Amino acid sequence: MPLRADARRLRRWGARAPRRHEEDPRHHRVPAAHRGARAAARWGRRVPDRLPPPRGARRHPAAHRPVARALARRARRPARAARRGPPHRARHPRDGRDRRAGRAAALGPQGQAREGRAHGGAVLRAAYFKEHGGADKILYGDYPDPAPAVGEVVVRVRACALNHVDMLLLDGRFPPPEGLPHVNGCEVTGTVETLGAAVQGLARGQRVIVFPGFSCGTCEYCLRGERTVCVRYGYLGAHKDGGYAELVKAPASNVLPLPEAIGFEAGAALPLAFLTSWHALVARAELRPGQTVLVQAAGSGVGSAAIQIARLMGARVIATVGADDKVEFAKALGAERVVNYRREDFVEAAKTWTNKRGVDVVIEHIGGETLEKSVYALTRLGTLVTIGSHDTHWGRLDLRHVYGKNLRIVGTNLGSIGELRTILDGVAQGTLKPVIDRSFPLSNARAAVQYVLDRKNKGKVLLVS
Repeated sequence: MPLRADARRLRRWGARAPRRHEEDPRHHRVPAAHRGARAAARWGRRVPDRLPPPRGARRHPAAHRPVARALARRARRPARAARRGPPHRARHPRDGRDRRAGRAAALGPQGQAREGRAHGGAVLRAAYFKEHGGADKILYGDYPDPAPAVGEVVVRVRACALNHVDMLLLDGRFPPPEGLPHVNGCEVTGTVETLGAAVQGLARGQRVIVFPGFSCGTCEYCLRGERTVCVRYGYLGAHKDGGYAELVKAPASNVLPLPEAIGFEAGAALPLAFLTSWHALVARAELRPGQTVLVQAAGSGVGSAAIQIARLMGARVIATVGADDKVEFAKALGAERVVNYRREDFVEAAKTWTNKRGVDVVIEHIGGETLEKSVYALTRLGTLVTIGSHDTHWGRLDLRHVYGKNLRIVGTNLGSIGELRTILDGVAQGTLKPVIDRSFPLSNARAAVQYVLDRKNKGKVLLVS
């Protein structure tokens, strides 16, 4: 093309190319009938109709039309009525309906309405937290009611025990998988409030205890009977909202009858602490009569349970505590030797107590330096069972002691429903006794959490309602 002709073409269209935020009129050609004869003559030929006939006024002014003209036409445009579709179809978002209405069902209260609520929604009172931190982050107020699905049960909580996992969830070291807000509480007893469809063997008002572990029942580990290592394993109060509330929901298969001989508060001390200690000593360590056991943190729920279970199995017990006022407490449970680890080396104490032999089993749930030193306290062919990490998730091991003395380092996190039934029988018969330090009302959950964080408890701390 000659240079002069090309220059005339540039002057006709304008030498400046459209900027990124502008629309190029050449890319939006419209029929000549809409542009007028003068524009058609300038093009020199009829432009084919590339766009469908317009349906009403455009939402935005076309790029080739002056803005003032477009605004004037928009001002003269009559208001259109909201379009309505068939009743079986969802309306268009611009039909005048409140856009938040579609989210109301998902965010609103669940379950049936209860009396005494002015807004008609079903809510309960719960102690929950919306952000991570200390006990001051615990709030007490309204919370959505749990609605039972098929095969689920809603339990009215009568007692719920506090556990260290609650503190990990609260401070963020173990963030709740479902996000915030969250309701803690793994160990629950109460009465059946509502039964979901297809639930059999339970009745409304029946006294029950909730097994806190959830499993899929279909993975390879569940089929082998090892449900505690299920690939989708979870805890009540950790992976789902728990018992710091008036009501809690659980699968019907996790809800067991609570014997009449066991009170609600005593029963709430069993599902996690007692069950974990039982599984650690009986199933994992395979404790035998005459063996020696070192129990760390005897003042905790797990520690106080482990002393009793070890004594029930015929073993001898040495225990550690963090305060002098807990020494007699541990001895009353059956410990022969109690060490205040703040003033005395428990490794040397264990060696002296066993005539330099070392203990056969260590129950450890502290982590860090306590885990490392616990290995030194073991005898040859000894077993260390770790069931928690109260201080830190990390710990060092001197591997020379592990392979040199053929030690076993075993982990466990709960037990089975069958083992929980065995524990219930033992408590009902009086051979095992849950240790309860004190109870707080649900409305004072913040004080209960602070009491546990300060390590003042000797045994279990409960919330009751």
